[in-house]
Amino acid sequence: MFCSMTIDDVYKPKVEIYYIWGKSGVGKSKKVFELIKASGEQMFDVIHYDNGFFSGIPSYGCSTVGWYDDFRDSDMKPSVFIRFIDYYIIPLNIKGWHVMNRYEKIYITSVQPHRSIYADLKSDDPHKHWIRRMEVIHLEDEESANSVTEIVSTWQSVILD
Repeated sequence: MFCSMTIDDVYKPKVEIYYIWGKSGVGKSKKVFELIKASGEQMFDVIHYDNGFFSGIPSYGCSTVGWYDDFRDSDMKPSVFIRFIDYYIIPLNIKGWHVMNRYEKIYITSVQPHRSIYADLKSDDPHKHWIRRMEVIHLEDEESANSVTEIVSTWQSVILD
């Protein structure tokens, strides 16, 4: 699978990850729809991860936009989460096969604050690894779903010359 490859085959420098969190019913899904629509994208995959496999990804390959709705850190190991949001094109396990992760935009909605996911890890390095890649949006209540109460943009896309 990964025999002779060029950097363009494995590196996707413009990955955007949006982590949208808040209590149930505050409009996280609505915010994702608004962001996808504003980006001009027409198609996206609604993804989940169960028992070692991603679901919602077609066997012929993923689109460029993925939405993981209702993420919990109990869904997958931290190493799987890091590979899912990585800027390298790597295989994602689906039932009966794998597809290459070519997502350029990933939207994650959760009731868990971004700083509390995988809180039981002994090292803070994995947290730094994914937090620097995310734009974090915190929605407080349904009435303020159009206004963002917290944005943490700590990661800029890296472009190789």
